[in-house]
Amino acid sequence: MWRTARNVRITYSPLAPHAGDASRPRVDDLVQYEKTSGKGGVKTVSGVDTAAAAGAGAGAGATGSWDWRGKGLLCFVTSHWEVLGWGERDVEGGGDKERWAVTWFAPTLFTKEGVDLYSDRKAGMSPALAGEILAALKGLGAGPLVQMVEADMREVEVRLPWLEA
Repeated sequence: MWRTARNVRITYSPLAPHAGDASRPRVDDLVQYEKTSGKGGVKTVSGVDTAAAAGAGAGAGATGSWDWRGKGLLCFVTSHWEVLGWGERDVEGGGDKERWAVTWFAPTLFTKEGVDLYSDRKAGMSPALAGEILAALKGLGAGPLVQMVEADMREVEVRLPWLEA
């Protein structure tokens, strides 16, 4: 999805439940990124994610599936996304942990269906971890997912220092 962006970072902040449905958690979703050209400063995309299933008592996967709606000029744009996996591991050569997640997202007016890999490391996901995750995705035997990963996965550039908004 981020073909013309670098230094993509996403911040999730909990929101109060929606008055009409307090059982579905919601989070504010702020994406910040820079153009790969380096021009134009920090760009933002804001939205709200609402759990696709009710929260407590709905099973372990209740918040693994989310519906996104844009804010502001993007209020008419929606998408559905799901967490395919997550975990953490020791960073090679240090005592730190690298936390990661893999998500699948449905197409929108502006993007086609895709898979994203996330890491909480400011310098980006380690190449070793990215390779392991991609190999695991390709080994799932889920034909359309494997084809999408093989055809469309691209690394998002991380160039430090990040610009600040």
